[in-house]
Amino acid sequence: MGTAGNFCRRNETGLWLLVIVVLATGVRLNGLTHESYWFDELFSAYFSNPAHSFRQVVELTLGDVHPPLYQLLMWWSYKLFGYNELAGRLPSFLSGILVIPVIYLLGRDLVSKRAGLYAAALAIPNYYLVYYAQEARSYAFFYLLSSLSFLFLVRALRSESRVNLALYIASTTAFLYVHYYIFVALAAQGVIVLVYMAHEKRFDKVLLTRALIAVGILLLASLPLISAIQGHIAIDDFWIPQPGPGFFANFFIQYFDSWVLSGLFALLLLAGVVTSFYPGTGRRSRFAAIVLLSWIVVGYLVPWVRGIIAQPILTDRNTIMLVPPVLLLASMGLTSIRPVLLQRLATIALLGYSWIHLAIIMDYDDRIKKDQYREMAHSLTSFDAMLPIYTLKFNDTKYNVYFEQQKSGLRAEDSTVLAEQLAAGNAAPLFWIADGRGKHRKILDTKIDEDYGLVEVNLYKHRGTAAALYVNPAVSTKLSLRLSNDETETINVFISGPLILEKGGALLTVVDMSGVSEDETVMTSVELRDEQGNALATQMARLKGMEGAMLFKPDIEQGVRARITLPKTVGMPQVWVLPATVE
Repeated sequence: MGTAGNFCRRNETGLWLLVIVVLATGVRLNGLTHESYWFDELFSAYFSNPAHSFRQVVELTLGDVHPPLYQLLMWWSYKLFGYNELAGRLPSFLSGILVIPVIYLLGRDLVSKRAGLYAAALAIPNYYLVYYAQEARSYAFFYLLSSLSFLFLVRALRSESRVNLALYIASTTAFLYVHYYIFVALAAQGVIVLVYMAHEKRFDKVLLTRALIAVGILLLASLPLISAIQGHIAIDDFWIPQPGPGFFANFFIQYFDSWVLSGLFALLLLAGVVTSFYPGTGRRSRFAAIVLLSWIVVGYLVPWVRGIIAQPILTDRNTIMLVPPVLLLASMGLTSIRPVLLQRLATIALLGYSWIHLAIIMDYDDRIKKDQYREMAHSLTSFDAMLPIYTLKFNDTKYNVYFEQQKSGLRAEDSTVLAEQLAAGNAAPLFWIADGRGKHRKILDTKIDEDYGLVEVNLYKHRGTAAALYVNPAVSTKLSLRLSNDETETINVFISGPLILEKGGALLTVVDMSGVSEDETVMTSVELRDEQGNALATQMARLKGMEGAMLFKPDIEQGVRARITLPKTVGMPQVWVLPATVE
């Protein structure tokens, strides 16, 4: 027992860090694949499709607005673990874990072990860090590599070790190939180097030489990206607006998704800054505050000014590299509280409320926050495995990611193909038009149905996605129906006259579900008989919520009579005869 106690005392900091990392891992692992990929994640999943070559991944990514390193890591993850959500989010998840010890090391090197532990602990339930650790985008790598770059910058300033210089160059080069905000970080680091030299009150030729070496290597490393960067700079029409004057406060609140938490952290930041510059405070704390403030202020200022003079690039997500220094400054505020017992109680209270906000108030693990492409893709393939699907605004690649991951034979095409088919008169009799909201537009904003007289017979909706089922009346026939109320709980709907079905044709029954609750199941059956009353084929379906259409392919080539049985809770259905081209 004495040996164990001595071991714990000797390794107290390491054990606490281990506990923090384990807790952070649990928080980020829980619900990692609970939600669908959303619009932007599907860009990543499409670019990093394991069927693509290395060169294709690089070209697709550079043609977008990011360097290719993250997409290549995601591509390798898919190749190793399969084309699925877990593999796609694994690089971000690992980054979200690795940043915890990096934040500790930054706090330890700048301030103290205690400040490092506090900052690492504050990162456990931070909404922004958790959210992007569970997203198949580059932002978790962004904040990890920026933190590593600043960590090794601080070490390289304080030590002439070539190892620290090499690690700084390596981490910063990796940052360069993940996100173009590297140039914002480099501006902040330039300020820090100048402040360090002024702080030490000496002109350090060795330091200046090392800085020039690092800059030269980074410039050489950036050469393969120059052409892509020039193309991005030339873009004069982009979705990012220039944020208003209160953007700092708005972004700060976003990091915590809480007015209360953002207010508490703002007070801690203020305390950390004030106490660092208070008379009698040590040079170490003062320099730490300067480093963190430079990181934050320049991180906001440079992209904001760039947006004024050129294309705006400042968004809350792009400032995610500023969350670690915010947590570190807050930890400095915590360490300023006296006595130490009160300091620890304040830290525990802040962590407790942060967890309550994330897990209970936000209901983070169960609340649907993203557009549900996965659920929509599943609904479409469940209705019919081969029915044509056309999508709006580049959503064909998004849906095809899920069709491929769900091992469906269905593939979406852009709606321009549908327009061409309708104009040529060779469009299918029945098809879906699907869409996704993306970030800045309405769902199903199309005039194709009006232009070609299409009939919408069903509409599926999942958060942020929609798909309308359309009948093409140019090649389909709507049947006349008559109603029989002989039974007490159900109604029988008969098709007036014999029904002629060609081989491979189908019968579409559309039930009006407007008067039915989302949880209520509507039992529907379609029965086909010949002229002598002999049963030929029957299909039954349980329709629920928005799923009010039933497609019946009986493979019968003769005149038949049909009876449709429905509960009395629904109204008169529509029935369409579709030719064999539905296959």
